Amino acid sequence: MLLIKMAFRNILRNKRRTFLTGTLMVFGFVLVSISLGLVDGSYGAIIEAFTRQSTGHVQIVNSQFIENKSINRKITNYESLLLRLKSHTDVNFLTTRSYSNALIYANKQTYGAEVVGIDPKLEDLATGISKRVYMGEFIRDDLESQSILVGKKIANYLRLELGQEIILISQGADGSIANDLFTVRGFIGTENGDDTFRIYMGQKLFSEFYTLHNSIHEISVHLKDIKKARTFAHELQLPTPLMARPWQEVQKDFYRAMEMDKNGNTFTLFIIMFIVGLTILNTVLMSTLERVREFGVLKAMGTRPSVVFKLILMEGVILAMMSSFIGMVLAIGINYYLSVVGIELSEPISFAGILFSQYKSELSFNSILSPYIVVILTTIIACLYPGIKSSRIRVTNALREY
Repeated sequence: MLLIKMAFRNILRNKRRTFLTGTLMVFGFVLVSISLGLVDGSYGAIIEAFTRQSTGHVQIVNSQFIENKSINRKITNYESLLLRLKSHTDVNFLTTRSYSNALIYANKQTYGAEVVGIDPKLEDLATGISKRVYMGEFIRDDLESQSILVGKKIANYLRLELGQEIILISQGADGSIANDLFTVRGFIGTENGDDTFRIYMGQKLFSEFYTLHNSIHEISVHLKDIKKARTFAHELQLPTPLMARPWQEVQKDFYRAMEMDKNGNTFTLFIIMFIVGLTILNTVLMSTLERVREFGVLKAMGTRPSVVFKLILMEGVILAMMSSFIGMVLAIGINYYLSVVGIELSEPISFAGILFSQYKSELSFNSILSPYIVVILTTIIACLYPGIKSSRIRVTNALREY
């Protein structure tokens, strides 16, 4: 208790220096917290938008389909699996998809495209695909209309019009030649999205065209909490040869790029705290040099070197804790404001075909606890050298200073 009183007294001895050092600690805390909040919020928004539009949080496929996307690497009799997934408490939405390729013939030109069979209702509920239709109407899952959605770049290359009939030529799952007339119901896709090179049709129409009866290629699962993707995929017991993969494995390049960017941001924060640490070191050193005689008197009275070391360390930690509390209050307020209002960008950024017009922060446990730990650890490290130096002062040398 006596050490704490002495530490407080020494902290308040030079109020101006203490104020400046404390202000720098607060600034460092707030800057690190806001940076973490913006990183978590921005990446969270990108991941959510990307997985929602493309992969989902967990994908269930035939394990052989991963290496060889043949039309026969399929999931058969999948209805029971869908019922099981729908009843799972962690599942929010799910949708089914089938994939193949086809040669398009229209206006005396040909073009190769990926054909995706979807359940229109489930797909729109899970990914909001109907919002990406920029001209025409969304498709229905019926066999009579023979309607399809055509990607933007395909439509531009073939100069297609709404209501126009086009021919698709491909190979069915049974080895037969698949060809038929289809009606363009709408155009889909943004400038850089995957939709621009695709053709979408209803699952029933896809199954009939490719003779893929009662089979699909993929079940895309959207969870209530994306952070549970790895756990959900790991715990999901599936019959061979089915496999559940979290989005981190499905989109490895995307995930690695994000992690590398996060590491770069961590290095920037390290530089910030290094500067803060140097200032703390300078302050504590100045404080100890001014009190050399005082330490000499304490040691002459029988004070152990470890007590002197603890005193220096306690002064720094107390100042860091008080500064962190103030920084925490400010950081919570600023992060909350940025999570609601955000930071508007002068020009929208396109990522994976998705436009982002603002950065938003995320008020999370990480954005508050991490800066607190960093500030305290930085302070302790900065106080080690002054503390050791002060504890080793010889009484005769210290008293000779005055």
